[in-house]
Amino acid sequence: MPGIVEFPKLVQDAMAQYGDLFANECQRRHLAEYLTGLFVAERKTVLGIHDEFAETTDQSCLNRFLTGAAWDAEALNERRLERLQIDPSTRYSDQGVIPGCTHQPGMSRGSREGRPTSLVQPAWPGIGSLLYHRTPG
Repeated sequence: MPGIVEFPKLVQDAMAQYGDLFANECQRRHLAEYLTGLFVAERKTVLGIHDEFAETTDQSCLNRFLTGAAWDAEALNERRLERLQIDPSTRYSDQGVIPGCTHQPGMSRGSREGRPTSLVQPAWPGIGSLLYHRTPG
């Protein structure tokens, strides 16, 4: 039985920090649904996430957001990386690795080109990581 009636505070905070990077309220709502579903849905599928909400749009709307909506993953990731610099525990270090990140510099396409790297690209770059790197304030 669907039980989610509002987004968790963690998701609300992420939306306050990154929501302006999405074109409209529908995209922001679907992003919040997706992030919430990653936390609470037993089945981490579009249908599984959709079915957790008491009130929502058709599941095809969430699917279209995840597979076809235009939004700038690079801008989202840049904002996330900027926010990580605020907190000393997540700031870049001499080793170039953000603590908790499983990726090591020198092990990706970017490093072969002489650029430092510190990210693993998820299926939807940047979205899930919004929640895992919180900064004070």
